[in-house]
Amino acid sequence: MAEEAYEVMKSLVSKQGQRDEYHVFGEHVGFKIRKLRTNYAKSTVEYLINNILYEAETGKYDFPPQQQYQYFQQPNNQSQSVSVPYQSSNIPSSPSSSTITSLTSPTPTTPAPSFIDEDSFDEV
Repeated sequence: MAEEAYEVMKSLVSKQGQRDEYHVFGEHVGFKIRKLRTNYAKSTVEYLINNILYEAETGKYDFPPQQQYQYFQQPNNQSQSVSVPYQSSNIPSSPSSSTITSLTSPTPTTPAPSFIDEDSFDEV
């Protein structure tokens, strides 16, 4: 019986000396999970890690993903003009009946402010 226990202990010691990068990484992950504050966080992280391991075992990560690039060619030596909305020449002095046929929104009862007074923000 003592000889059997000695053999078991001897095999455990020899296995313990065979640490590789994955053993160390497993200890690192275990340390990180132990530091999580809630059991829910620990369970969720363990669940997600197990899902990733399952996907790896079923071949999802056997090959690197293929990157797809989309190239957009911009025209050379072309300039674009930007128009400024509501320039004085673009605003009609009075709307004609052919331009506006009906109004669907109600007219406001109070006039819109023409500027924002920065001091008025302090009062709110």
